[in-house]
Amino acid sequence: MRVQVDVAALLDVADLQSLFSPNKVRYWLDFGATVAISYAAFAGAVFSSVSAPGFWCCFVVATLATYRGNFFLHEIVHQGPRLGAFSWAYLLLYGFVHKIPVIAYLPHLVHHEVSHYGDRNDPEYAEWWANPTAAVRYMLAMAVAGPAWFMLRFGVLSAVVPWLPVAVRAPLYARWSSFALNPKYVRPIALWPRRKTLVEEYGCFCYTAGFVVLSLRGYLPWRALAVWYAMMSAFLVLHFARAIVNHGYGRFHHTTTLEAMVADARNVTGHPVLSELWAPLAVRYHALHHLFPRLPYHSLPAAHVRLLKALPADHVYRTTNSPSFVSALNRALAHRRREARQEAR
Repeated sequence: MRVQVDVAALLDVADLQSLFSPNKVRYWLDFGATVAISYAAFAGAVFSSVSAPGFWCCFVVATLATYRGNFFLHEIVHQGPRLGAFSWAYLLLYGFVHKIPVIAYLPHLVHHEVSHYGDRNDPEYAEWWANPTAAVRYMLAMAVAGPAWFMLRFGVLSAVVPWLPVAVRAPLYARWSSFALNPKYVRPIALWPRRKTLVEEYGCFCYTAGFVVLSLRGYLPWRALAVWYAMMSAFLVLHFARAIVNHGYGRFHHTTTLEAMVADARNVTGHPVLSELWAPLAVRYHALHHLFPRLPYHSLPAAHVRLLKALPADHVYRTTNSPSFVSALNRALAHRRREARQEAR
Protein backbone atom coordinates (compact mmCIF):
# COMPACT_ATOMS: atom_id res chain seq x y z
CA MET A 1 0.00 0.00 0.00
CA ARG A 2 1.52 3.30 -1.08
CA VAL A 3 1.83 5.88 1.68
CA GLN A 4 1.30 8.91 -0.50
CA VAL A 5 -2.16 7.57 -1.45
CA ASP A 6 -3.44 6.87 2.06
CA VAL A 7 -1.90 9.43 4.45
CA ALA A 8 -5.10 11.42 4.79
CA ALA A 9 -7.15 8.25 5.13
CA LEU A 10 -4.90 7.01 7.94
CA LEU A 11 -6.07 9.83 10.16
CA ASP A 12 -9.58 8.40 10.11
CA VAL A 13 -8.74 4.71 9.77
CA ALA A 14 -6.40 4.73 12.77
CA ASP A 15 -8.41 7.37 14.68
CA LEU A 16 -5.44 9.74 15.01
CA GLN A 17 -7.28 13.06 14.84
CA SER A 18 -7.52 13.40 18.61
CA LEU A 19 -3.76 12.97 19.09
CA PHE A 20 -2.57 16.11 17.32
CA SER A 21 -3.23 18.63 20.10
CA PRO A 22 -0.12 19.28 22.23
CA ASN A 23 -0.62 19.00 25.98
CA LYS A 24 0.99 22.29 27.06
CA VAL A 25 0.92 21.41 30.75
CA ARG A 26 2.83 18.24 30.04
CA TYR A 27 5.41 20.13 27.99
CA TRP A 28 6.04 22.64 30.77
CA LEU A 29 6.18 20.06 33.58
CA ASP A 30 8.34 17.64 31.61
CA PHE A 31 10.77 20.33 30.53
CA GLY A 32 10.89 21.85 34.01
CA ALA A 33 11.68 18.50 35.61
CA THR A 34 14.31 17.72 32.96
CA VAL A 35 16.09 21.04 33.44
CA ALA A 36 15.94 20.81 37.25
CA ILE A 37 17.48 17.33 37.23
CA SER A 38 20.07 18.43 34.69
CA TYR A 39 21.30 21.40 36.70
CA ALA A 40 21.15 19.62 40.06
CA ALA A 41 23.26 16.76 38.71
CA PHE A 42 25.60 19.16 36.93
CA ALA A 43 26.19 21.07 40.17
CA GLY A 44 26.86 17.78 41.93
CA ALA A 45 29.50 16.92 39.33
CA VAL A 46 31.12 20.38 39.47
CA PHE A 47 31.50 20.31 43.25
CA SER A 48 32.61 16.67 43.50
CA SER A 49 36.03 15.12 43.11
CA VAL A 50 36.56 13.29 39.81
CA SER A 51 37.82 10.32 41.80
CA ALA A 52 34.58 10.08 43.79
CA PRO A 53 31.79 7.72 42.60
CA GLY A 54 29.34 10.55 43.19
CA PHE A 55 30.99 12.61 40.46
CA TRP A 56 30.39 9.95 37.84
CA CYS A 57 26.81 9.34 38.95
CA CYS A 58 26.09 13.06 38.74
CA PHE A 59 27.93 13.37 35.42
CA VAL A 60 25.92 10.56 33.79
CA VAL A 61 22.60 11.91 35.07
CA ALA A 62 23.49 15.46 33.98
CA THR A 63 24.50 14.25 30.52
CA LEU A 64 21.32 12.22 30.00
CA ALA A 65 19.09 15.03 31.28
CA THR A 66 20.86 17.66 29.17
CA TYR A 67 20.65 15.39 26.14
CA ARG A 68 16.93 14.95 26.80
CA GLY A 69 16.41 18.68 27.14
CA ASN A 70 17.70 19.23 23.62
CA PHE A 71 14.78 17.32 22.13
CA PHE A 72 12.35 19.96 23.33
CA LEU A 73 13.99 22.12 20.66
CA HIS A 74 12.88 19.51 18.12
CA GLU A 75 9.34 19.87 19.45
CA ILE A 76 9.47 23.68 19.32
CA VAL A 77 10.47 23.65 15.66
CA HIS A 78 7.68 21.25 14.71
CA GLN A 79 4.90 22.58 16.93
CA GLY A 80 5.64 26.25 16.34
CA PRO A 81 3.23 28.81 17.82
CA ARG A 82 1.02 26.06 19.24
CA LEU A 83 3.33 25.90 22.27
CA GLY A 84 3.00 29.62 23.03
CA ALA A 85 5.78 31.00 25.24
CA PHE A 86 7.40 27.60 25.68
CA SER A 87 10.18 28.50 23.23
CA TRP A 88 11.21 31.35 25.55
CA ALA A 89 11.42 28.95 28.47
CA TYR A 90 13.64 26.73 26.36
CA LEU A 91 15.92 29.61 25.42
CA LEU A 92 16.23 31.08 28.91
CA LEU A 93 16.71 27.79 30.75
CA TYR A 94 18.53 25.72 28.16
CA GLY A 95 19.33 27.17 24.73
CA PHE A 96 21.27 30.23 25.89
CA VAL A 97 23.13 28.17 28.48
CA HIS A 98 24.28 25.39 26.15
CA LYS A 99 24.60 27.60 23.04
CA ILE A 100 21.93 25.77 21.03
CA PRO A 101 19.38 28.50 20.20
CA VAL A 102 16.18 27.88 18.27
CA ILE A 103 17.52 29.67 15.18
CA ALA A 104 20.30 27.08 14.88
CA TYR A 105 17.76 24.29 14.38
CA LEU A 106 15.19 25.91 12.10
CA PRO A 107 16.58 24.14 8.98
CA HIS A 108 15.43 20.83 10.46
CA LEU A 109 12.07 21.31 8.74
CA VAL A 110 13.82 20.94 5.37
CA HIS A 111 14.57 17.35 6.38
CA HIS A 112 10.83 16.65 6.19
CA GLU A 113 10.38 18.04 2.70
CA VAL A 114 9.99 15.26 0.15
CA SER A 115 11.74 17.36 -2.47
CA HIS A 116 14.92 17.62 -0.36
CA TYR A 117 14.96 14.48 1.78
CA GLY A 118 18.28 12.70 1.31
CA ASP A 119 19.90 15.29 -0.96
CA ARG A 120 22.61 17.87 -0.26
CA ASN A 121 20.02 20.35 0.99
CA ASP A 122 18.91 18.01 3.77
CA PRO A 123 20.61 19.15 7.02
CA GLU A 124 20.00 15.82 8.78
CA TYR A 125 21.14 13.40 6.09
CA ALA A 126 24.88 12.91 5.69
CA GLU A 127 26.36 10.87 2.86
CA TRP A 128 29.22 9.52 4.95
CA TRP A 129 26.72 7.66 7.23
CA ALA A 130 26.78 5.00 4.52
CA ASN A 131 30.37 4.29 5.58
CA PRO A 132 30.40 3.11 9.22
CA THR A 133 34.11 3.85 9.60
CA ALA A 134 33.68 7.41 8.38
CA ALA A 135 30.64 7.81 10.64
CA VAL A 136 32.60 6.78 13.73
CA ARG A 137 35.50 9.08 12.84
CA TYR A 138 33.20 12.02 12.33
CA MET A 139 31.29 11.25 15.53
CA LEU A 140 34.51 11.20 17.57
CA ALA A 141 35.85 14.36 15.90
CA MET A 142 32.63 16.22 16.61
CA ALA A 143 32.52 14.94 20.18
CA VAL A 144 35.94 16.51 20.72
CA ALA A 145 35.46 19.74 18.76
CA GLY A 146 31.69 20.22 18.87
CA PRO A 147 31.39 21.91 22.29
CA ALA A 148 34.15 24.35 21.34
CA TRP A 149 32.20 25.20 18.19
CA PHE A 150 29.00 25.77 20.23
CA MET A 151 30.82 28.11 22.61
CA LEU A 152 32.85 29.95 19.98
CA ARG A 153 30.06 30.46 17.46
CA PHE A 154 27.15 31.33 19.77
CA GLY A 155 28.89 32.14 23.03
CA VAL A 156 31.58 34.51 21.74
CA LEU A 157 31.19 35.44 18.08
CA SER A 158 27.47 36.07 18.47
CA ALA A 159 28.34 39.52 19.80
CA VAL A 160 29.82 40.60 16.46
CA VAL A 161 28.51 38.25 13.75
CA PRO A 162 25.20 40.12 13.17
CA TRP A 163 27.14 43.31 12.41
CA LEU A 164 29.88 41.90 10.19
CA PRO A 165 29.95 42.82 6.48
CA VAL A 166 27.63 40.66 4.40
CA ALA A 167 30.60 39.10 2.60
CA VAL A 168 31.81 37.72 5.93
CA ARG A 169 28.48 37.19 7.68
CA ALA A 170 26.79 35.26 4.86
CA PRO A 171 29.30 32.34 4.80
CA LEU A 172 29.17 32.10 8.61
CA TYR A 173 25.38 31.85 8.55
CA ALA A 174 25.40 29.48 5.59
CA ARG A 175 28.00 26.95 6.77
CA TRP A 176 28.82 27.42 10.46
CA SER A 177 25.65 28.38 12.30
CA SER A 178 23.25 25.43 12.11
CA PHE A 179 22.77 22.49 14.44
CA ALA A 180 22.89 19.99 11.57
CA LEU A 181 24.29 16.51 10.95
CA ASN A 182 25.20 17.08 7.31
CA PRO A 183 28.57 18.90 7.13
CA LYS A 184 27.90 19.80 3.49
CA TYR A 185 24.65 21.58 4.28
CA VAL A 186 24.51 25.20 3.09
CA ARG A 187 21.76 27.20 4.76
CA PRO A 188 19.87 29.78 2.66
CA ILE A 189 19.95 33.29 4.10
CA ALA A 190 16.12 33.28 4.01
CA LEU A 191 16.18 30.84 6.94
CA TRP A 192 17.71 33.53 9.17
CA PRO A 193 14.89 35.75 10.49
CA ARG A 194 16.67 39.03 11.32
CA ARG A 195 14.98 40.05 14.57
CA LYS A 196 14.89 36.55 16.03
CA THR A 197 18.51 36.03 15.09
CA LEU A 198 19.63 39.20 16.88
CA VAL A 199 17.73 38.34 20.06
CA GLU A 200 19.04 34.80 20.26
CA GLU A 201 22.61 35.65 19.26
CA TYR A 202 22.84 38.25 22.02
CA GLY A 203 21.06 36.01 24.50
CA CYS A 204 23.76 33.38 24.06
CA PHE A 205 26.51 35.98 24.35
CA CYS A 206 25.06 37.57 27.49
CA TYR A 207 24.93 34.20 29.25
CA THR A 208 28.58 33.60 28.36
CA ALA A 209 29.55 37.07 29.59
CA GLY A 210 27.61 36.46 32.79
CA PHE A 211 29.46 33.23 33.44
CA VAL A 212 32.83 34.91 32.88
CA VAL A 213 31.99 37.77 35.25
CA LEU A 214 30.70 35.46 37.97
CA SER A 215 33.75 33.23 37.62
CA LEU A 216 36.17 36.17 37.79
CA ARG A 217 34.44 37.33 40.96
CA GLY A 218 34.73 33.87 42.47
CA TYR A 219 31.01 33.03 42.53
CA LEU A 220 31.33 30.18 40.00
CA PRO A 221 34.29 27.81 39.59
CA TRP A 222 36.05 27.70 36.24
CA ARG A 223 35.88 23.93 36.65
CA ALA A 224 32.24 24.18 35.60
CA LEU A 225 33.38 24.97 32.06
CA ALA A 226 35.48 21.80 31.90
CA VAL A 227 32.60 19.67 33.23
CA TRP A 228 30.23 21.32 30.73
CA TYR A 229 32.65 20.58 27.87
CA ALA A 230 32.94 16.90 28.83
CA MET A 231 29.17 16.64 29.28
CA MET A 232 28.46 18.16 25.86
CA SER A 233 31.00 15.82 24.26
CA ALA A 234 29.12 12.83 25.70
CA PHE A 235 25.87 14.51 24.60
CA LEU A 236 27.13 14.59 21.00
CA VAL A 237 28.14 10.91 21.07
CA LEU A 238 24.58 10.03 22.10
CA HIS A 239 23.19 12.37 19.47
CA PHE A 240 25.16 10.80 16.63
CA ALA A 241 24.55 7.23 17.83
CA ARG A 242 20.80 7.89 17.78
CA ALA A 243 21.02 9.44 14.32
CA ILE A 244 22.74 6.36 12.93
CA VAL A 245 19.72 4.14 13.67
CA ASN A 246 16.99 6.68 12.87
CA HIS A 247 17.42 6.25 9.11
CA GLY A 248 18.52 3.65 6.62
CA TYR A 249 20.57 6.25 4.68
CA GLY A 250 19.71 4.71 1.34
CA ARG A 251 18.46 7.87 -0.39
CA PHE A 252 21.60 9.90 -1.03
CA HIS A 253 21.01 12.64 -3.62
CA HIS A 254 17.89 10.97 -5.03
CA THR A 255 14.48 12.45 -5.53
CA THR A 256 12.06 10.53 -3.39
CA THR A 257 8.44 10.05 -2.41
CA LEU A 258 6.76 10.13 0.98
CA GLU A 259 6.56 6.35 0.83
CA ALA A 260 10.31 6.08 0.26
CA MET A 261 11.00 8.62 3.01
CA VAL A 262 8.98 6.66 5.57
CA ALA A 263 10.48 3.35 4.43
CA ASP A 264 13.97 4.82 4.91
CA ALA A 265 13.19 5.92 8.48
CA ARG A 266 13.17 3.61 11.50
CA ASN A 267 10.93 2.94 14.47
CA VAL A 268 12.62 1.33 17.48
CA THR A 269 9.89 0.09 19.78
CA GLY A 270 12.27 -1.02 22.52
CA HIS A 271 11.77 -0.75 26.28
CA PRO A 272 9.50 2.21 27.12
CA VAL A 273 11.88 3.46 29.85
CA LEU A 274 15.35 2.43 28.67
CA SER A 275 14.69 3.64 25.12
CA GLU A 276 13.95 7.10 26.49
CA LEU A 277 17.58 7.36 27.59
CA TRP A 278 19.00 7.25 24.05
CA ALA A 279 15.88 8.44 22.15
CA PRO A 280 14.09 10.97 24.41
CA LEU A 281 10.61 12.31 23.80
CA ALA A 282 9.66 9.22 21.80
CA VAL A 283 11.98 10.20 18.93
CA ARG A 284 12.57 6.48 18.46
CA TYR A 285 9.28 6.44 16.53
CA HIS A 286 11.07 8.13 13.69
CA ALA A 287 9.20 6.59 10.75
CA LEU A 288 5.96 7.65 12.41
CA HIS A 289 7.40 11.13 12.92
CA HIS A 290 8.13 11.39 9.18
CA LEU A 291 4.62 10.23 8.41
CA PHE A 292 3.01 12.76 10.79
CA PRO A 293 5.64 15.36 11.81
CA ARG A 294 3.07 17.50 13.62
CA LEU A 295 2.20 14.82 16.16
CA PRO A 296 3.41 15.95 19.61
CA TYR A 297 5.90 13.63 21.29
CA HIS A 298 3.51 12.43 23.96
CA SER A 299 1.12 11.13 21.29
CA LEU A 300 3.61 9.05 19.30
CA PRO A 301 3.42 5.78 21.31
CA ALA A 302 -0.39 5.74 21.18
CA ALA A 303 -0.40 6.65 17.48
CA HIS A 304 2.03 3.82 16.75
CA VAL A 305 -0.21 1.28 18.49
CA ARG A 306 -3.30 2.53 16.65
CA LEU A 307 -1.55 2.40 13.29
CA LEU A 308 -0.40 -1.18 13.80
CA LYS A 309 -3.98 -2.20 14.65
CA ALA A 310 -5.41 -0.46 11.60
CA LEU A 311 -2.84 -1.05 8.84
CA PRO A 312 -2.85 -4.07 6.53
CA ALA A 313 -0.08 -6.64 6.88
CA ASP A 314 1.69 -5.48 3.69
CA HIS A 315 1.85 -1.78 4.57
CA VAL A 316 5.31 -0.24 4.21
CA TYR A 317 5.08 1.25 7.73
CA ARG A 318 5.40 -2.22 9.25
CA THR A 319 8.80 -2.70 7.60
CA THR A 320 10.29 0.21 9.56
CA ASN A 321 10.06 -1.39 13.01
CA SER A 322 12.96 -2.80 15.05
CA PRO A 323 12.65 -4.16 18.61
CA SER A 324 15.77 -2.51 20.08
CA PHE A 325 18.67 -0.14 19.46
CA VAL A 326 21.04 -3.08 18.91
CA SER A 327 18.75 -4.71 16.36
CA ALA A 328 18.27 -1.38 14.56
CA LEU A 329 22.04 -0.86 14.49
CA ASN A 330 22.65 -4.38 13.16
CA ARG A 331 20.00 -3.81 10.53
CA ALA A 332 21.64 -0.55 9.48
CA LEU A 333 25.10 -2.11 9.28
CA ALA A 334 23.80 -5.10 7.30
CA HIS A 335 22.10 -2.70 4.88
CA ARG A 336 25.33 -0.78 4.37
CA ARG A 337 27.34 -3.96 3.83
CA ARG A 338 24.89 -5.00 1.10
CA GLU A 339 25.22 -1.61 -0.57
CA ALA A 340 29.02 -1.81 -0.38
CA ARG A 341 29.00 -5.24 -2.09
CA GLN A 342 26.72 -3.93 -4.83
CA GLU A 343 28.97 -0.92 -5.43
CA ALA A 344 32.02 -3.19 -5.62
CA ARG A 345 30.53 -5.22 -8.45
